[in-house]
Amino acid sequence: MSRLFLGLIFLGGVLFSSAVQAKVRVVATIGPLALLVRDVGGDRVEVDTLLPPGASVHLWEMRPRDLFKIKEADLVLAVGCGVDGWLRYRGEKLFSVCEALGKKGSNPHVWISFELVKDTAERLVFRLSEIDPEGKSYFMKRAEGFVKKLNLMKERYAPLFNGMCVVSHHGAWDYLFGELGVVFLGALEPAPHKEPGPGKLLELVNRLSRCNCRVVVSEFGHNRRMAEVVAKESGACMAVLYPLGKGEEESFAEFLRENIEELAKCRATCIR
Repeated sequence: MSRLFLGLIFLGGVLFSSAVQAKVRVVATIGPLALLVRDVGGDRVEVDTLLPPGASVHLWEMRPRDLFKIKEADLVLAVGCGVDGWLRYRGEKLFSVCEALGKKGSNPHVWISFELVKDTAERLVFRLSEIDPEGKSYFMKRAEGFVKKLNLMKERYAPLFNGMCVVSHHGAWDYLFGELGVVFLGALEPAPHKEPGPGKLLELVNRLSRCNCRVVVSEFGHNRRMAEVVAKESGACMAVLYPLGKGEEESFAEFLRENIEELAKCRATCIR
């Protein structure tokens, strides 16, 4: 075998290896953020998620292998504002979505929103392009397509929720409810995993009872007992939503759509 041929094989291997290594390595704290950065980054990113499907974002603790993933990453994508406070990294690779959007001190569930996520996608283009300048136009094109898809979704679904009143497990859905025209009456939990008192339950039941389209939103991973009580006493439909996704979604749009369509099922039970 000639030296020239061997050299070409070696060069080809080096080029292939470089192409693989050129991917931006991203670690996301939760599944929806991982979906978002994949939607924007496409084939030029490699994404790992720290929080496993079904785990509580409030109770999770990092594992030693998570620290290794962060060390090897080019970008660490976190919610911030205390949601993923278990993230033991505050270095220059960190992109905290909540802080970047100026929502510190407000509702930190910034990934459950059309508008805030579109803003985040545009900011991700900038961060990814800093790491991979050659991919800038690619990231921009994908972000533009992503924003258009979310705009179409919002336009399609918003008319379905006119006049719907909702009590939710906690305030994770405030942004999305506002964007869809849902009237948010209050949350069952005054704080994560803290049950409400009898007075609070009665207040929420009374508020719901004054609406024609009544819905109680429970969440996967939470005790549904209080939500079931309020739904029964007020005659409301109950929807179970997944604020962190199911772990099976292929895109961020799918994550949002599955939750919205679950909520929309209650529309059929509303009093006309």
